[in-house]
Amino acid sequence: MRFPKVLTALWVTALTIALTVAGSVLTSTQAAAWTNSTCTVYFFNRCTTGSIPANSSGHYVKIQIDAADPSPVDLEWKVVDANNGVAVGRGRLAPGCTLRKQINGLYSRYYVRVDLAAPITWVNIHNNTTTWPDHEVTC
Repeated sequence: MRFPKVLTALWVTALTIALTVAGSVLTSTQAAAWTNSTCTVYFFNRCTTGSIPANSSGHYVKIQIDAADPSPVDLEWKVVDANNGVAVGRGRLAPGCTLRKQINGLYSRYYVRVDLAAPITWVNIHNNTTTWPDHEVTC
């Protein structure tokens, strides 16, 4: 059975509109999604997360580091711009403590690296919109 040319043209037009609308919805959903990356120290006293983009509207990344205990020394952490290698934040964290920090004014991709960490230290970087302290350490 053959469809008349008018019906075929209408069907193609309707399909084109449907795909355009679906593509717009998928694009806006993807833009609203947030990204995170984690790493856990197991054997070599260091780990590096994958890089993520800064939040596109707030221009920040947020990090959380749960330092394992026991360890004879404080761990060292830094947040690094993945494009140019510049550290945009750094510090030390005592064993058994948790750091939650937001770093503002960012427009690139960033990752976290920790060194001198005890095994089972957990590190996370993300760009979601949850309320987050500018800098908080709990032990």
